[in-house]
Amino acid sequence: MKLAAIIVEDRINPNFVDICKQHLKFLPKGTDLIIYTSESTEKEYSKTLKGDGIIYRRIKNNIPIPKTISNIAGFDELLKNTPHLKPILNFCLFQTDRNFWIDLYEYDRVVTFHLDTAILREGIEEYLEWDWIGAPCYNWVGNKTIQNGALSVRNPRIMEYICRVHGWETDLQDLIQVGQYSTASFFAEDIFFCVRMIKYGIGNYPPIEIAKKFSVESKFELGTLGYHKISTYMSPDECKKIIQQYNKK
Repeated sequence: MKLAAIIVEDRINPNFVDICKQHLKFLPKGTDLIIYTSESTEKEYSKTLKGDGIIYRRIKNNIPIPKTISNIAGFDELLKNTPHLKPILNFCLFQTDRNFWIDLYEYDRVVTFHLDTAILREGIEEYLEWDWIGAPCYNWVGNKTIQNGALSVRNPRIMEYICRVHGWETDLQDLIQVGQYSTASFFAEDIFFCVRMIKYGIGNYPPIEIAKKFSVESKFELGTLGYHKISTYMSPDECKKIIQQYNKK
């Protein structure tokens, strides 16, 4: 099974290279790393992060907002009064463009990660049967929860199918209802995909018991493969226990 790790990031971060290497450390040999970034950040990072299997691609900025979103009453005011949401929206629109996933068709699965995620041990192979898996978010669609996309395994073909068949033209009220519990609002790209997978039975979507073993985010768990943004939700002691749980004594 051909695997890639992907990150979408155009900000300069002093820890970027180390974070990328930390994720690759626990992924199977031969996993490609695809970095979606700007030309200027590529020039900076490629000084130390280069070689076979390291691929740089361009991130798109100022993506036009779909009319179904811009026509929502009060949406313009929301963006105006909450400036940090604009880059998040652009990020989500970038990853919900079917062409983004078509460009990843050579891979059977991709592991998406952010700067605030980590993989703690080997074992990603246990989760490659799923078309999506991420940390449980505990905002529900029926009896299944949205699973966070920051650290996730995905099937590019399933992602492209959802972008092509559903896009931003359907299920907007469902996305808004689920998104009221999300810090990224209804346009969070993980909500975009997970709502459709759950609602329409698209792809192989794992039960919460399996997702808990894959990654942790908002509720304390030990024994997971990785984590996302745990310092936002947990005490320093809980974070330490998660981060150091596999350290050799």
